[in-house]
Amino acid sequence: MPPSASRTTRDDSASSPTSSSAPAQKVRRTRISRACENCRARRIKCEPPYPCVGCREAGLENCLVRDKARPLRRRRSQQATTAALEGSTYPERTRFMRVLDEELEDIYHAQTGHNISLGLEEAPSHPSCDLNTPVPPMPHPLPPNIADAMTQFTEFMLPFSSHLTAPRILDLFDRYVSSPSTLAPDQLSLILICIAMGYLRLQGFTPGGTVDSGQQAGRAIPVPDDERMDVAFFRNSVNVLEKWGSVSFTSLHALCGIWYYSCLTCTSDTTRIIVSWLIAQAKELGIHQEQTPAHGYSSTDRADLMFLQVLYAHYWTTALTGDPPIISAGEFERMTFRSRPFQDDDAVVALVVRRSFTELLVLNTQVMMGLHDSRNATLSLDWMLGIQQRWATWCGTWVLDGRTTGNVYTDPFLGVLWDWGRITISICSRTDKRVSMSSLSVLARSAVQVIVRYSSIYRRLPYNLMHQHLQQIRTCANIIVLCFWKFEMTKTEAEVSIAMAVWMIGLMVPRWGKQAADASRKITQLSEAVGLDISPASVDGSLQNFSAGALASMSSTESFIDAHGALGSLYETFQNFNQNTASLPSWTIDPLFLAAEYQ
Repeated sequence: MPPSASRTTRDDSASSPTSSSAPAQKVRRTRISRACENCRARRIKCEPPYPCVGCREAGLENCLVRDKARPLRRRRSQQATTAALEGSTYPERTRFMRVLDEELEDIYHAQTGHNISLGLEEAPSHPSCDLNTPVPPMPHPLPPNIADAMTQFTEFMLPFSSHLTAPRILDLFDRYVSSPSTLAPDQLSLILICIAMGYLRLQGFTPGGTVDSGQQAGRAIPVPDDERMDVAFFRNSVNVLEKWGSVSFTSLHALCGIWYYSCLTCTSDTTRIIVSWLIAQAKELGIHQEQTPAHGYSSTDRADLMFLQVLYAHYWTTALTGDPPIISAGEFERMTFRSRPFQDDDAVVALVVRRSFTELLVLNTQVMMGLHDSRNATLSLDWMLGIQQRWATWCGTWVLDGRTTGNVYTDPFLGVLWDWGRITISICSRTDKRVSMSSLSVLARSAVQVIVRYSSIYRRLPYNLMHQHLQQIRTCANIIVLCFWKFEMTKTEAEVSIAMAVWMIGLMVPRWGKQAADASRKITQLSEAVGLDISPASVDGSLQNFSAGALASMSSTESFIDAHGALGSLYETFQNFNQNTASLPSWTIDPLFLAAEYQ
């Protein structure tokens, strides 16, 4: 039958009982031009007078007849994109952070008559942190202070590696020191990267309070390149895993440690290479897709936590650099989790399986994938509103939990994730006059929130100088300058917030050297160009005001400090957390709530 036959009227012979061999032709059903909503839903004929015959016979109320027929129902993907956002063309929208720098550079030139480049030249904290350089040899014999390095790891780094436990790591360390031949390659790689992070902490910080004491755990100090012990252990950990060439949950744990170390010492490009490797192994283990009874995981694998680790590493690799996502649509969207109530010590841990954290991470990841989707030439206002609708659904649950448990403000890592997602969208929409004012307000508020959340960590907790912290704090300081210039913030509020940003970046100079120093200098120059006073005296005064609670009015994050004067033993927390996971309640991400398609 030619294609045109399907558009013609049915032949009578095709519908007669004698021609049963001929398939019945599907007739396109005409739409009722005027029908009430009740009859339309019941798919019956609607006959006047109104209320119609069908509604009167069925005893239905509200016989509503539209003045105009409803439009044809179409899939969201088939609907025409309406109200395109200005400035959302691809690939321009993927340059969201750089676009801010360019606007501020123009403001600086207009105010001073001089040019400034706000971009920062990245460099590793040590030349051998570049994976393209030769692998340095391992120290032989083992250094006498290697046990001290392991102690530093368990005290200051293990709490941020929640997929590991102290008994497991200490057992691997004892075997490595006494009989390293008993370790499998993935186990060897894991213990080497743990020792590397321990040496990074041992050599790079002054002695100070421990995690249990609740005191500031030392200050960062510079270490000469030829004295750093951590680099050799890091590079050999990577080398062992590359030569092994296999996949296991232990190797995935080792790669998570390698990623964490790369955030502390390497450039964004090196970190992205590690994240690509991490995602590839997670896919081979099947973590990127929903768990099925035929493909279950043991409680020791902690597949749900590794799902979160991989997604967290991938999100920040994309959100901070503007590079395209590594994962594909439909991956890392669904997983059954074992959860537990929020604990006090969770607030100082970047990654603990919490439902609110995981759902927001998946939502933000899908936002980044939408921004980098080259199939959409522009983004629509409906796309942005769809994201905000899903955020509102998530935020309602988050706020409700905070009202009942008081845990909303005691989770700075979740807060930073929330504010950074809003910053990302607001940067893309701020040039559209229909939403520019609201976008600018969100930018100002979120930038201050990020700085306040990080300052609570850097003032009272064992901080680790991650490169992503430097990028986030620097970006938020630039946003605050822009918002002040556009009269969205007061002078005092902007000066106090930028003073905190400059102070935190100053703490990073021993680790990141010229990059951190340049960031601090450029923020100061930019602030002075728009009339902000960021002199040393002003910074000192702002810090005193901050200590007295000046920023407490901007954010309730200060309650985090009051509630956690003593941090308690994180090791007992994680030992209990990783035991008896089978008895914990399970929950699953709803794929409809976290739909990847917004248009």
